[in-house]
Amino acid sequence: MINVPKKQKKVEKLLQEQTLTTNLLDLKKEVSFRGLVPLLLFVILFILVGIILDIFKQEIFSKNNPMGFYLIFAPIIILIPTIIGFLIIKGNFTTKLNAFLKGSADQNILIMVFIYLLSGSFAQLMNIIGASSAIAFLGFKVIPPAILVGGVFLISAIISTAMGTSVGTIVAFGPIAFGMAAQANLNLAMVGGALLCGAMFGDDLSVISDTAIASCRTQDVTPQSRFLFNWKILIFAAIITIILFFTVTYVKYAKVNSERWIWWRALLTILPFFVVLVVALCGVNVFIVLISGIFGAIIVGFSLSQFNQWVTATGDLTSSYLPSLTPARMLNGSLNPNGHFLSGLDKFLVATDAIKNGMLSMAEIAFLALFTGGLAGLSELSGGLEWATEKINQKIKGKKSAQFGIATLTSVADIALANNTIAIIVVGPMVKEIRQKYDLNKNKIAAFVSIFPAVFQGLIPYGAQMLILVSMANNYVTSNQTPISFLDVWKYAWYLYLLFFSAIIFISFNSLERYLTASWWKGITNIFRKK
Repeated sequence: MINVPKKQKKVEKLLQEQTLTTNLLDLKKEVSFRGLVPLLLFVILFILVGIILDIFKQEIFSKNNPMGFYLIFAPIIILIPTIIGFLIIKGNFTTKLNAFLKGSADQNILIMVFIYLLSGSFAQLMNIIGASSAIAFLGFKVIPPAILVGGVFLISAIISTAMGTSVGTIVAFGPIAFGMAAQANLNLAMVGGALLCGAMFGDDLSVISDTAIASCRTQDVTPQSRFLFNWKILIFAAIITIILFFTVTYVKYAKVNSERWIWWRALLTILPFFVVLVVALCGVNVFIVLISGIFGAIIVGFSLSQFNQWVTATGDLTSSYLPSLTPARMLNGSLNPNGHFLSGLDKFLVATDAIKNGMLSMAEIAFLALFTGGLAGLSELSGGLEWATEKINQKIKGKKSAQFGIATLTSVADIALANNTIAIIVVGPMVKEIRQKYDLNKNKIAAFVSIFPAVFQGLIPYGAQMLILVSMANNYVTSNQTPISFLDVWKYAWYLYLLFFSAIIFISFNSLERYLTASWWKGITNIFRKK
Protein backbone atom coordinates (compact mmCIF):
# COMPACT_ATOMS: atom_id res chain seq x y z
CA MET A 1 0.00 0.00 0.00
CA ILE A 2 1.11 3.55 -0.69
CA ASN A 3 1.86 5.59 2.38
CA VAL A 4 -0.73 8.38 2.08
CA PRO A 5 0.04 10.12 5.42
CA LYS A 6 3.66 10.50 4.35
CA LYS A 7 2.55 12.36 1.20
CA GLN A 8 0.16 14.51 3.24
CA LYS A 9 2.98 15.48 5.60
CA LYS A 10 5.12 16.38 2.59
CA VAL A 11 2.44 18.69 1.18
CA GLU A 12 1.75 20.22 4.59
CA LYS A 13 5.45 20.99 4.93
CA LEU A 14 5.44 22.62 1.49
CA LEU A 15 2.38 24.65 2.46
CA GLN A 16 4.17 25.92 5.54
CA GLU A 17 7.50 26.63 3.89
CA GLN A 18 6.25 27.62 0.40
CA THR A 19 9.74 26.39 -0.68
CA LEU A 20 10.94 28.51 -3.57
CA THR A 21 8.34 31.27 -3.18
CA THR A 22 8.33 32.62 0.34
CA ASN A 23 12.08 32.22 0.72
CA LEU A 24 12.52 34.70 -2.09
CA LEU A 25 9.96 37.17 -0.77
CA ASP A 26 12.66 38.49 1.56
CA LEU A 27 14.74 39.46 -1.47
CA LYS A 28 11.87 40.85 -3.52
CA LYS A 29 12.15 44.48 -4.65
CA GLU A 30 9.11 44.84 -6.92
CA VAL A 31 5.97 43.30 -8.37
CA SER A 32 6.36 43.61 -12.11
CA PHE A 33 5.72 42.03 -15.51
CA ARG A 34 9.52 41.91 -15.83
CA GLY A 35 9.46 38.76 -13.73
CA LEU A 36 7.54 36.88 -16.42
CA VAL A 37 9.58 38.15 -19.39
CA PRO A 38 12.52 35.68 -19.12
CA LEU A 39 10.23 32.63 -18.88
CA LEU A 40 7.94 33.79 -21.69
CA LEU A 41 10.94 34.64 -23.85
CA PHE A 42 12.43 31.20 -23.27
CA VAL A 43 9.22 29.43 -24.32
CA ILE A 44 8.91 31.58 -27.46
CA LEU A 45 12.58 31.17 -28.41
CA PHE A 46 12.59 27.44 -27.71
CA ILE A 47 9.67 26.80 -30.04
CA LEU A 48 10.55 29.44 -32.66
CA VAL A 49 14.21 28.43 -33.07
CA GLY A 50 13.28 24.78 -33.39
CA ILE A 51 10.62 25.45 -36.04
CA ILE A 52 12.92 27.72 -38.08
CA LEU A 53 15.82 25.26 -37.99
CA ASP A 54 13.54 22.39 -38.92
CA ILE A 55 12.23 24.32 -41.94
CA PHE A 56 15.72 25.20 -43.18
CA LYS A 57 17.53 22.00 -42.22
CA GLN A 58 17.85 20.95 -45.85
CA GLU A 59 19.88 24.07 -46.54
CA ILE A 60 21.97 23.60 -43.38
CA PHE A 61 22.82 19.93 -43.87
CA SER A 62 22.78 18.07 -47.16
CA LYS A 63 22.81 14.56 -45.64
CA ASN A 64 21.49 12.81 -42.55
CA ASN A 65 19.36 15.79 -41.58
CA PRO A 66 18.52 15.60 -37.89
CA MET A 67 15.42 17.06 -36.38
CA GLY A 68 15.62 20.83 -36.34
CA PHE A 69 15.01 20.99 -32.62
CA TYR A 70 18.23 19.08 -32.02
CA LEU A 71 20.53 21.29 -34.06
CA ILE A 72 21.08 23.61 -31.08
CA PHE A 73 21.77 22.45 -27.53
CA ALA A 74 18.65 23.56 -25.59
CA PRO A 75 20.55 25.04 -22.59
CA ILE A 76 22.25 27.43 -25.04
CA ILE A 77 18.84 28.80 -26.06
CA ILE A 78 17.88 29.42 -22.44
CA LEU A 79 21.08 31.45 -21.91
CA ILE A 80 19.55 34.36 -23.87
CA PRO A 81 16.44 34.87 -21.66
CA THR A 82 18.65 34.28 -18.60
CA ILE A 83 20.97 37.13 -19.58
CA ILE A 84 17.99 39.36 -20.44
CA GLY A 85 16.42 38.53 -17.08
CA PHE A 86 19.56 39.67 -15.25
CA LEU A 87 19.53 42.91 -17.27
CA ILE A 88 15.88 43.94 -16.94
CA ILE A 89 15.03 42.79 -13.40
CA LYS A 90 15.78 45.44 -10.79
CA GLY A 91 18.29 44.93 -8.00
CA ASN A 92 22.02 44.51 -7.67
CA PHE A 93 23.76 41.63 -9.39
CA THR A 94 24.45 39.70 -6.17
CA THR A 95 20.76 39.72 -5.19
CA LYS A 96 19.70 38.52 -8.63
CA LEU A 97 22.39 35.84 -8.67
CA ASN A 98 21.27 34.58 -5.26
CA ALA A 99 17.67 34.40 -6.50
CA PHE A 100 18.79 32.52 -9.63
CA LEU A 101 20.89 30.06 -7.63
CA LYS A 102 18.10 29.51 -5.09
CA GLY A 103 15.78 28.64 -7.95
CA SER A 104 18.31 26.25 -9.51
CA ALA A 105 19.06 24.63 -6.15
CA ASP A 106 15.39 24.18 -5.26
CA GLN A 107 14.82 20.71 -3.87
CA ASN A 108 12.31 19.79 -6.57
CA ILE A 109 14.72 20.80 -9.35
CA LEU A 110 17.63 18.81 -7.90
CA ILE A 111 15.43 15.77 -7.34
CA MET A 112 14.42 15.83 -11.00
CA VAL A 113 18.04 16.21 -12.16
CA PHE A 114 19.09 13.07 -10.28
CA ILE A 115 16.02 11.21 -11.51
CA TYR A 116 16.99 12.11 -15.08
CA LEU A 117 20.49 10.72 -14.60
CA LEU A 118 19.38 7.49 -12.91
CA SER A 119 16.56 6.83 -15.37
CA GLY A 120 18.95 7.35 -18.29
CA SER A 121 21.38 4.80 -16.82
CA PHE A 122 18.63 2.26 -16.17
CA ALA A 123 17.17 2.62 -19.68
CA GLN A 124 20.61 2.25 -21.30
CA LEU A 125 21.47 -0.85 -19.24
CA MET A 126 18.17 -2.51 -20.11
CA ASN A 127 18.74 -1.69 -23.76
CA ILE A 128 22.20 -3.26 -23.65
CA ILE A 129 21.02 -6.56 -22.18
CA GLY A 130 18.34 -6.85 -24.89
CA ALA A 131 15.28 -6.12 -22.74
CA SER A 132 13.40 -4.34 -25.55
CA SER A 133 13.51 -7.43 -27.73
CA ALA A 134 12.63 -9.71 -24.80
CA ILE A 135 9.64 -7.68 -23.66
CA ALA A 136 8.34 -7.46 -27.23
CA PHE A 137 8.66 -11.24 -27.55
CA LEU A 138 6.58 -11.76 -24.41
CA GLY A 139 4.40 -8.63 -24.46
CA PHE A 140 2.96 -9.10 -27.92
CA LYS A 141 1.63 -12.49 -26.86
CA VAL A 142 -0.74 -10.52 -24.60
CA ILE A 143 -1.20 -7.18 -26.42
CA PRO A 144 -1.46 -7.27 -30.23
CA PRO A 145 0.82 -4.60 -31.77
CA ALA A 146 -2.17 -3.22 -33.70
CA ILE A 147 -3.74 -1.87 -30.47
CA LEU A 148 -0.55 -1.20 -28.53
CA VAL A 149 -1.03 2.60 -28.41
CA GLY A 150 -4.50 2.33 -26.86
CA GLY A 151 -3.16 -0.26 -24.43
CA VAL A 152 -0.34 2.06 -23.38
CA PHE A 153 -2.86 4.82 -22.53
CA LEU A 154 -5.05 2.52 -20.44
CA ILE A 155 -2.18 0.82 -18.60
CA SER A 156 -0.34 4.09 -17.86
CA ALA A 157 -3.60 5.68 -16.64
CA ILE A 158 -4.15 2.78 -14.21
CA ILE A 159 -0.54 2.83 -13.00
CA SER A 160 -0.51 6.60 -12.53
CA THR A 161 -3.80 6.56 -10.62
CA ALA A 162 -2.44 3.83 -8.35
CA MET A 163 0.96 5.50 -7.85
CA GLY A 164 -0.22 9.10 -7.75
CA THR A 165 2.73 10.35 -9.81
CA SER A 166 3.09 11.06 -13.52
CA VAL A 167 6.91 11.17 -13.47
CA GLY A 168 7.07 7.84 -11.65
CA THR A 169 4.71 6.30 -14.20
CA ILE A 170 6.81 7.47 -17.15
CA VAL A 171 10.04 6.30 -15.50
CA ALA A 172 8.63 2.88 -14.57
CA PHE A 173 6.43 2.08 -17.58
CA GLY A 174 8.09 4.15 -20.32
CA PRO A 175 10.90 1.70 -21.17
CA ILE A 176 8.35 -1.12 -21.52
CA ALA A 177 6.05 0.92 -23.77
CA PHE A 178 8.81 2.33 -25.99
CA GLY A 179 10.61 -1.03 -26.12
CA MET A 180 7.53 -2.77 -27.49
CA ALA A 181 6.79 0.12 -29.87
CA ALA A 182 10.34 0.05 -31.28
CA GLN A 183 10.14 -3.70 -31.95
CA ALA A 184 6.82 -3.27 -33.77
CA ASN A 185 8.09 -0.25 -35.77
CA LEU A 186 5.31 1.93 -34.39
CA ASN A 187 5.39 5.72 -34.22
CA LEU A 188 7.30 6.49 -31.00
CA ALA A 189 5.77 9.97 -30.75
CA MET A 190 2.30 8.42 -30.90
CA VAL A 191 3.18 5.98 -28.12
CA GLY A 192 4.75 8.86 -26.17
CA GLY A 193 1.54 10.86 -26.49
CA ALA A 194 -0.50 7.95 -25.14
CA LEU A 195 1.96 7.46 -22.26
CA LEU A 196 1.91 11.17 -21.40
CA CYS A 197 -1.90 11.31 -21.46
CA GLY A 198 -2.24 8.26 -19.24
CA ALA A 199 0.38 9.53 -16.80
CA MET A 200 -1.30 12.95 -16.46
CA PHE A 201 -4.74 11.30 -16.13
CA GLY A 202 -3.66 9.62 -12.89
CA ASP A 203 -1.58 12.57 -11.69
CA ASP A 204 -4.73 14.72 -11.77
CA LEU A 205 -7.33 12.15 -10.65
CA SER A 206 -5.53 10.06 -8.02
CA VAL A 207 -6.51 10.79 -4.42
CA ILE A 208 -2.94 10.18 -3.25
CA SER A 209 -1.02 12.38 -5.71
CA ASP A 210 0.79 15.46 -4.41
CA THR A 211 -1.35 17.67 -6.67
CA ALA A 212 -4.60 16.19 -5.36
CA ILE A 213 -3.54 16.56 -1.74
CA ALA A 214 -2.36 20.13 -2.35
CA SER A 215 -5.60 21.14 -4.08
CA CYS A 216 -7.69 19.60 -1.26
CA ARG A 217 -5.62 21.20 1.50
CA THR A 218 -5.71 24.67 -0.04
CA GLN A 219 -9.48 24.56 -0.71
CA ASP A 220 -10.56 22.75 2.49
CA VAL A 221 -12.22 19.79 0.78
CA THR A 222 -11.89 16.04 1.28
CA PRO A 223 -9.95 13.98 -1.29
CA GLN A 224 -13.06 11.88 -1.96
CA SER A 225 -15.31 14.85 -2.78
CA ARG A 226 -12.68 16.41 -5.06
CA PHE A 227 -12.15 13.03 -6.75
CA LEU A 228 -15.88 12.59 -7.44
CA PHE A 229 -16.30 16.08 -8.91
CA ASN A 230 -13.06 15.77 -10.88
CA TRP A 231 -14.21 12.44 -12.26
CA LYS A 232 -17.42 13.98 -13.53
CA ILE A 233 -15.46 16.59 -15.47
CA LEU A 234 -12.89 14.28 -17.04
CA ILE A 235 -14.99 11.17 -17.71
CA PHE A 236 -16.13 12.33 -21.15
CA ALA A 237 -12.62 13.43 -22.13
CA ALA A 238 -11.28 10.04 -21.02
CA ILE A 239 -13.91 8.06 -22.96
CA ILE A 240 -13.30 10.04 -26.17
CA THR A 241 -9.53 9.62 -25.74
CA ILE A 242 -9.86 5.84 -25.33
CA ILE A 243 -11.96 5.64 -28.50
CA LEU A 244 -9.44 7.77 -30.41
CA PHE A 245 -6.39 5.79 -29.30
CA PHE A 246 -8.01 2.43 -30.11
CA THR A 247 -9.35 3.53 -33.50
CA VAL A 248 -7.17 6.28 -34.98
CA THR A 249 -3.91 4.61 -33.90
CA TYR A 250 -4.98 1.09 -34.92
CA VAL A 251 -2.23 -0.32 -37.15
CA LYS A 252 -3.70 -3.27 -39.03
CA TYR A 253 -0.45 -4.53 -40.53
CA ALA A 254 1.86 -3.89 -37.58
CA LYS A 255 4.53 -6.59 -37.43
CA VAL A 256 6.86 -7.57 -34.65
CA ASN A 257 10.53 -7.77 -35.62
CA SER A 258 11.84 -9.02 -32.28
CA GLU A 259 14.10 -12.05 -32.14
CA ARG A 260 12.93 -15.42 -30.88
CA TRP A 261 13.80 -16.05 -27.26
CA ILE A 262 13.80 -18.99 -24.89
CA TRP A 263 10.89 -17.99 -22.70
CA TRP A 264 12.70 -18.28 -19.35
CA ARG A 265 15.62 -16.17 -20.59
CA ALA A 266 13.19 -13.53 -21.83
CA LEU A 267 11.42 -13.49 -18.45
CA LEU A 268 14.68 -13.11 -16.54
CA THR A 269 15.86 -10.35 -18.90
CA ILE A 270 12.79 -8.19 -18.33
CA LEU A 271 12.65 -8.95 -14.60
CA PRO A 272 14.25 -5.54 -13.65
CA PHE A 273 11.40 -3.78 -15.47
CA PHE A 274 8.82 -5.54 -13.34
CA VAL A 275 10.85 -5.02 -10.17
CA VAL A 276 10.82 -1.28 -10.90
CA LEU A 277 7.09 -1.30 -11.68
CA VAL A 278 6.07 -3.30 -8.60
CA VAL A 279 8.33 -1.38 -6.21
CA ALA A 280 7.04 1.93 -7.63
CA LEU A 281 3.41 0.80 -7.20
CA CYS A 282 4.19 0.02 -3.56
CA GLY A 283 4.96 3.70 -3.02
CA VAL A 284 8.71 3.34 -2.56
CA ASN A 285 10.81 6.46 -3.21
CA VAL A 286 11.68 6.85 -6.89
CA PHE A 287 15.42 6.93 -6.12
CA ILE A 288 15.26 3.50 -4.50
CA VAL A 289 13.12 2.31 -7.41
CA LEU A 290 15.68 3.35 -10.02
CA ILE A 291 18.74 2.19 -8.08
CA SER A 292 17.15 -1.23 -7.54
CA GLY A 293 16.41 -1.37 -11.27
CA ILE A 294 20.03 -0.52 -12.16
CA PHE A 295 21.42 -3.22 -9.84
CA GLY A 296 18.84 -5.67 -11.16
CA ALA A 297 19.87 -4.98 -14.77
CA ILE A 298 23.56 -5.47 -13.91
CA ILE A 299 22.85 -8.77 -12.13
CA VAL A 300 20.76 -10.07 -15.04
CA GLY A 301 23.37 -8.93 -17.56
CA PHE A 302 26.14 -10.80 -15.74
CA SER A 303 24.03 -13.89 -14.98
CA LEU A 304 22.87 -14.44 -18.56
CA SER A 305 26.04 -13.15 -20.26
CA GLN A 306 23.88 -10.53 -21.98
CA PHE A 307 26.70 -7.98 -21.99
CA ASN A 308 28.43 -10.19 -24.59
CA GLN A 309 25.89 -9.05 -27.15
CA TRP A 310 27.19 -5.50 -27.08
CA VAL A 311 30.72 -6.12 -28.29
CA THR A 312 29.93 -5.41 -31.96
CA ALA A 313 28.01 -2.24 -31.22
CA THR A 314 29.38 1.18 -32.04
CA GLY A 315 29.51 2.34 -28.44
CA ASP A 316 32.73 4.15 -27.58
CA LEU A 317 33.96 1.44 -25.18
CA THR A 318 33.43 -1.50 -27.51
CA SER A 319 34.67 0.22 -30.66
CA SER A 320 37.80 1.46 -28.87
CA TYR A 321 38.76 -1.52 -26.73
CA LEU A 322 36.94 -4.55 -28.13
CA PRO A 323 36.79 -3.92 -31.89
CA SER A 324 37.58 -7.43 -33.16
CA LEU A 325 35.33 -9.56 -30.97
CA THR A 326 32.17 -11.22 -32.21
CA PRO A 327 29.42 -11.80 -29.63
CA ALA A 328 28.54 -15.28 -28.42
CA ARG A 329 24.79 -14.97 -28.84
CA MET A 330 22.52 -17.04 -26.60
CA LEU A 331 19.07 -15.57 -27.26
CA ASN A 332 17.73 -18.70 -28.91
CA GLY A 333 19.86 -21.13 -26.95
CA SER A 334 22.57 -21.61 -29.59
CA LEU A 335 26.11 -20.25 -29.48
CA ASN A 336 27.91 -18.46 -32.25
CA PRO A 337 30.83 -20.86 -33.03
CA ASN A 338 33.07 -17.89 -33.82
CA GLY A 339 31.91 -15.86 -30.87
CA HIS A 340 33.72 -14.97 -27.68
CA PHE A 341 32.61 -14.65 -24.09
CA LEU A 342 33.95 -11.56 -22.40
CA SER A 343 35.92 -11.81 -19.20
CA GLY A 344 34.36 -10.63 -15.95
CA LEU A 345 36.34 -7.40 -16.04
CA ASP A 346 35.31 -6.72 -19.66
CA LYS A 347 31.66 -7.22 -18.73
CA PHE A 348 32.06 -4.84 -15.82
CA LEU A 349 33.53 -2.20 -18.14
CA VAL A 350 30.68 -2.68 -20.62
CA ALA A 351 28.15 -2.23 -17.79
CA THR A 352 29.81 0.90 -16.41
CA ASP A 353 30.08 2.34 -19.92
CA ALA A 354 26.34 1.80 -20.39
CA ILE A 355 25.65 3.63 -17.11
CA LYS A 356 27.89 6.50 -18.23
CA ASN A 357 26.25 6.79 -21.66
CA GLY A 358 22.80 6.72 -20.04
CA MET A 359 23.71 9.64 -17.80
CA LEU A 360 25.25 11.59 -20.69
CA SER A 361 22.07 11.07 -22.74
CA MET A 362 20.20 12.99 -20.02
CA ALA A 363 22.73 15.81 -19.70
CA GLU A 364 20.75 18.21 -21.90
CA ILE A 365 17.52 17.97 -19.92
CA ALA A 366 19.42 18.08 -16.61
CA PHE A 367 21.08 21.39 -17.60
CA LEU A 368 17.74 22.66 -18.92
CA ALA A 369 16.05 21.88 -15.59
CA LEU A 370 18.72 23.80 -13.65
CA PHE A 371 18.38 26.87 -15.88
CA THR A 372 14.57 26.70 -15.79
CA GLY A 373 14.66 26.62 -11.99
CA GLY A 374 16.97 29.65 -12.04
CA LEU A 375 14.56 31.57 -14.29
CA ALA A 376 11.73 30.71 -11.88
CA GLY A 377 13.87 32.17 -9.08
CA LEU A 378 14.38 35.39 -11.03
CA SER A 379 10.66 35.53 -11.74
CA GLU A 380 9.91 35.23 -8.03
CA LEU A 381 12.42 37.96 -7.20
CA SER A 382 10.66 40.37 -9.52
CA GLY A 383 7.15 39.32 -8.51
CA GLY A 384 6.08 38.11 -11.95
CA LEU A 385 3.44 35.75 -10.60
CA GLU A 386 2.07 38.35 -8.19
CA TRP A 387 1.81 40.81 -11.08
CA ALA A 388 -0.18 38.26 -13.09
CA THR A 389 -2.42 37.62 -10.06
CA GLU A 390 -3.18 41.32 -9.66
CA LYS A 391 -4.07 41.68 -13.34
CA ILE A 392 -6.30 38.62 -13.25
CA ASN A 393 -8.10 39.86 -10.12
CA GLN A 394 -8.81 43.18 -11.84
CA LYS A 395 -10.66 41.36 -14.64
CA ILE A 396 -12.91 39.35 -12.32
CA LYS A 397 -16.45 40.75 -12.21
CA GLY A 398 -18.65 37.78 -11.34
CA LYS A 399 -18.82 34.03 -10.75
CA LYS A 400 -18.04 32.99 -14.30
CA SER A 401 -15.15 35.40 -14.75
CA ALA A 402 -13.88 34.32 -11.29
CA GLN A 403 -13.69 30.72 -12.51
CA PHE A 404 -11.90 31.76 -15.70
CA GLY A 405 -9.58 33.85 -13.55
CA ILE A 406 -8.77 30.83 -11.38
CA ALA A 407 -8.12 28.74 -14.50
CA THR A 408 -5.78 31.40 -15.87
CA LEU A 409 -4.03 31.93 -12.53
CA THR A 410 -3.30 28.24 -11.94
CA SER A 411 -2.18 27.76 -15.55
CA VAL A 412 0.19 30.75 -15.47
CA ALA A 413 1.62 29.55 -12.15
CA ASP A 414 2.43 26.13 -13.60
CA ILE A 415 3.96 27.59 -16.75
CA ALA A 416 6.12 29.87 -14.61
CA LEU A 417 7.19 27.28 -12.01
CA ALA A 418 7.17 24.11 -14.19
CA ASN A 419 5.83 22.08 -11.25
CA ASN A 420 2.09 21.62 -10.83
CA THR A 421 2.23 20.74 -7.12
CA ILE A 422 4.28 23.83 -6.24
CA ALA A 423 2.06 25.95 -8.52
CA ILE A 424 -1.04 24.80 -6.62
CA ILE A 425 0.58 25.48 -3.26
CA VAL A 426 1.71 28.97 -4.34
CA VAL A 427 -1.61 30.19 -5.77
CA GLY A 428 -3.92 28.03 -3.62
CA PRO A 429 -4.51 30.71 -0.95
CA MET A 430 -5.25 33.33 -3.65
CA VAL A 431 -7.71 30.93 -5.31
CA LYS A 432 -9.39 30.30 -1.96
CA GLU A 433 -9.95 34.05 -1.45
CA ILE A 434 -11.54 34.36 -4.91
CA ARG A 435 -13.70 31.27 -4.27
CA GLN A 436 -14.98 32.60 -0.95
CA LYS A 437 -15.55 36.11 -2.28
CA TYR A 438 -17.77 34.87 -5.13
CA ASP A 439 -19.30 31.92 -3.23
CA LEU A 440 -18.13 29.24 -5.67
CA ASN A 441 -18.54 25.47 -5.27
CA LYS A 442 -15.39 24.46 -3.41
CA ASN A 443 -15.34 20.90 -4.81
CA LYS A 444 -15.54 22.25 -8.33
CA ILE A 445 -12.77 24.78 -7.69
CA ALA A 446 -10.59 22.11 -6.05
CA ALA A 447 -11.01 20.05 -9.23
CA PHE A 448 -10.08 23.03 -11.43
CA VAL A 449 -7.06 23.81 -9.26
CA SER A 450 -5.60 20.40 -10.12
CA ILE A 451 -6.91 20.07 -13.70
CA PHE A 452 -5.46 23.19 -15.33
CA PRO A 453 -1.91 22.85 -13.91
CA ALA A 454 -1.97 19.16 -14.90
CA VAL A 455 -2.83 20.05 -18.51
CA PHE A 456 -0.03 22.57 -18.87
CA GLN A 457 2.45 20.49 -16.86
CA GLY A 458 2.05 17.75 -19.45
CA LEU A 459 2.42 20.13 -22.40
CA ILE A 460 5.19 22.57 -21.45
CA PRO A 461 8.39 21.50 -23.27
CA TYR A 462 10.61 22.15 -20.24
CA GLY A 463 8.46 20.21 -17.76
CA ALA A 464 9.85 17.07 -16.13
CA GLN A 465 7.26 14.81 -17.78
CA MET A 466 7.97 15.96 -21.34
CA LEU A 467 11.74 16.10 -20.89
CA ILE A 468 11.97 12.56 -19.52
CA LEU A 469 9.52 11.17 -22.06
CA VAL A 470 11.22 12.67 -25.13
CA SER A 471 14.70 11.67 -23.98
CA MET A 472 13.52 8.15 -23.18
CA ALA A 473 11.80 7.78 -26.54
CA ASN A 474 14.89 8.92 -28.42
CA ASN A 475 16.87 6.11 -26.79
CA TYR A 476 14.84 3.77 -29.01
CA VAL A 477 15.25 5.76 -32.24
CA THR A 478 17.47 3.94 -34.74
CA SER A 479 20.17 5.59 -36.86
CA ASN A 480 17.91 5.81 -39.91
CA GLN A 481 15.04 7.44 -37.99
CA THR A 482 14.46 11.07 -37.09
CA PRO A 483 14.55 11.92 -33.37
CA ILE A 484 11.24 13.07 -31.92
CA SER A 485 10.62 16.37 -30.16
CA PHE A 486 7.88 17.67 -27.88
CA LEU A 487 6.07 18.98 -30.99
CA ASP A 488 5.70 15.40 -32.23
CA VAL A 489 4.29 14.34 -28.86
CA TRP A 490 1.91 17.34 -28.83
CA LYS A 491 0.16 15.88 -31.90
CA TYR A 492 -1.02 12.92 -29.83
CA ALA A 493 -1.66 14.55 -26.43
CA TRP A 494 -5.38 14.29 -27.16
CA TYR A 495 -6.54 13.69 -23.60
CA LEU A 496 -4.91 16.89 -22.32
CA TYR A 497 -6.65 19.00 -24.98
CA LEU A 498 -10.00 17.30 -24.35
CA LEU A 499 -9.62 17.71 -20.58
CA PHE A 500 -8.86 21.42 -21.01
CA PHE A 501 -11.92 22.03 -23.21
CA SER A 502 -14.10 19.90 -20.93
CA ALA A 503 -13.17 22.09 -17.96
CA ILE A 504 -13.78 25.25 -20.00
CA ILE A 505 -17.22 23.96 -21.00
CA PHE A 506 -18.11 23.33 -17.35
CA ILE A 507 -17.13 26.90 -16.55
CA SER A 508 -19.07 28.35 -19.48
CA PHE A 509 -22.36 26.52 -18.88
CA ASN A 510 -23.71 26.70 -15.33
CA SER A 511 -26.40 24.16 -16.19
CA LEU A 512 -23.72 21.45 -16.34
CA GLU A 513 -22.85 22.06 -12.70
CA ARG A 514 -26.50 21.58 -11.75
CA TYR A 515 -26.55 18.45 -13.93
CA LEU A 516 -23.55 17.07 -12.05
CA THR A 517 -25.27 17.58 -8.69
CA ALA A 518 -28.52 15.93 -9.82
CA SER A 519 -30.10 13.22 -7.68
CA TRP A 520 -28.97 10.31 -9.92
CA TRP A 521 -25.34 11.47 -9.64
CA LYS A 522 -25.75 11.71 -5.87
CA GLY A 523 -26.87 8.10 -5.80
CA ILE A 524 -23.73 7.00 -7.61
CA THR A 525 -21.45 9.10 -5.43
CA ASN A 526 -23.09 7.74 -2.28
CA ILE A 527 -22.18 4.23 -3.41
CA PHE A 528 -18.54 5.32 -3.78
CA ARG A 529 -18.60 7.01 -0.38
CA LYS A 530 -19.97 3.89 1.32
CA LYS A 531 -17.21 1.81 -0.27
